[in-house]
Amino acid sequence: MPETTAPPLNFAMSADRTRVTVTPRSITPFDLGPAEIDALVRALIIGRASMNPPRRSDDPEGLESVVTHHAMVTRLEPEGDGSGDFLLGVFHQGLGWVGTHLTRQEAQMMADVFNKGLAQAGEKGHVR
Repeated sequence: MPETTAPPLNFAMSADRTRVTVTPRSITPFDLGPAEIDALVRALIIGRASMNPPRRSDDPEGLESVVTHHAMVTRLEPEGDGSGDFLLGVFHQGLGWVGTHLTRQEAQMMADVFNKGLAQAGEKGHVR
């Protein structure tokens, strides 16, 4: 994993994991460059992932509530262990690479959904 810059803030999780106290490391204003912003976002994501209540992982009410970016890059690679499972990586301009493990069944389900959506879009004349 690449070395990251420490954010200019200290984070302390409450005992019940429902609050985070954020304390600046200095009392003077500070400028943030790309490396510091990346470190701050990473620290916030790691902190939120361990908080209560956990983030819901079920389907969102509507995709308009999902943070999206139109210049996404994706990468799908088989796991190196011969299991038939996959690693799916999605690159977001603001978040960087975000990945997840997919079982073979999950990958097949995603492929089926994409193929069905492409076929329906083609029927409506949206795919050339």
